[in-house]
Amino acid sequence: MKHFSLKKAACFVTAAAMLFVMAGCQLGKKVEINLADYIKYEFTGYNGDGVLTYEFDYKDLMDDLEENKIKFDKSDVKDTVKLTPDKTEKLSNGDTVTFDIDIKNRLENNVKATFIYEAFEVTVDGLEDRPVFDPFAYVKVIYTGVGPDAVATLELDGNSPVRGIRYKITSENRGRKLKNGDKITVTASVSSSKGIEKVCADAGYTLAAETKEYTVEGLDEYATSINQITPKMIEDLTKQATDTFNSSIGSWASDSKLNKCEYAGLYFLTVKDGVNNSKKNIVFTILHINCTTAAGEFDYYFYVAFNNVVVKSDGTNEIYKITDVQYPRGSEYSNNAIKKGSGSNRRYVIGYTDVEALYNDAIRKNSQYYNIENNITGASQTTETTASETSAETSASETQTTETT
Repeated sequence: MKHFSLKKAACFVTAAAMLFVMAGCQLGKKVEINLADYIKYEFTGYNGDGVLTYEFDYKDLMDDLEENKIKFDKSDVKDTVKLTPDKTEKLSNGDTVTFDIDIKNRLENNVKATFIYEAFEVTVDGLEDRPVFDPFAYVKVIYTGVGPDAVATLELDGNSPVRGIRYKITSENRGRKLKNGDKITVTASVSSSKGIEKVCADAGYTLAAETKEYTVEGLDEYATSINQITPKMIEDLTKQATDTFNSSIGSWASDSKLNKCEYAGLYFLTVKDGVNNSKKNIVFTILHINCTTAAGEFDYYFYVAFNNVVVKSDGTNEIYKITDVQYPRGSEYSNNAIKKGSGSNRRYVIGYTDVEALYNDAIRKNSQYYNIENNITGASQTTETTASETSAETSASETQTTETT
C-alpha cells in the first residue's frame, strides 16, 4: 500500500523563489494555487483488486494561504472542493485513474488567490500480488488394490487456510478400474453460492486451479506378459508346482520310482480386453516327469496352473492366490491317464505324452477369453477359438485330479 500527497514540499522552495512570490504579491499579482497538490490518496488491497481511497486536505490548503498572507474565512474554504475519480475499485498496478476537480463559487469569489483545478491523472502502483492458494496441496490421492482393478480415494490433511473446500473425483472412470498410466481428475469446490474463486478471494488468496489431473503410478499390477515372469518367479513357481505334483501322487508304489521332475516352461494366459474375469492371468507351469514302474518307464508332462500373478511396484512378482491352483486330476479311466502293462503289472499316470497334447486338452479351450503365450521350445503357438469353447472361468475350475499308481 502507498500513501501520496501531490503537494510540493515547501521547505525546498529557494529563497529566491520566495522573494519572487513576495514581489508578485506586492505588485498585486494573485498567488497561484494548484488544488491537485492538496489531494491525498492511497491504494490498498491486492494487485487486480486494489481500492483507491482519497481526501482533500483543507488544513494544508489553509496553512498555505496563511503563509502567503492571503486573508480568508474558513467557511469560504471548507468543503468547497469536489473530487471525482473515474474508478476506485478493481485496480491493478499500471492502471491510470483520472480525477476531475470542481470547486464552489465562494472559494474563488472570496479568497484572493488564483486556483488551478484541472483534471489530472495518477498511476496505480505499490499493490502486492495476492498469494496463490493451491487447493490440491491439501489433499492426497490414495490408491488401493491391484491394477487394472485399483481404486482411488481422497484423503484431506485438514491444514487448508481456506475453509470449506470439498474434493471429488470427477474423471469418467470415477477413480475405479485403474492401472498405472491412467488419468484421474479431481475437482475442488465449495458449498457456498459465491463459488470457490470468490471464497478464496475473501480469504485473501488467488485460486490456482479448480481441477487437477493425476497420473496413476506405483500400483501393483497383474502380469500381462510372459516377459514379466522373472527367473526368481519361475523358481518359486517350479517349487510350488513340484510340491503340488508330489501331493497329487499321494505315495508311489513300492516298485515305482520317480527319476525326474523338472521345469519345462510356461504357458502364460492373460485376459483379453473387454472380458470381465476374476482370473486376470493364469500361469501354467509345465513339469517334465520321468518315472520307472513295474510296467516300464513313463516319460510325460504335467501342469500346475496358478492364477493372478502380480507384478509388484518394486519390480518383483508374487502369486496373488497361491492356494488357488489347478492341475490334472483323474483315475485310470480318465482321458488324460497314460497306461502301461497288464494284470498285476498294469500301471498308469495322470499327465500327457507331450506338450502338444497338454495344450490341446487343458489350455486351448481358454483362447476365447485369454491371450496365450509360451516359452516352451517347439510348443504350439496356435490359439484357435470356436463358438463352442467354454468360458475360461469355468474351464479353469473343472480340471481333473491326478492319481498315479
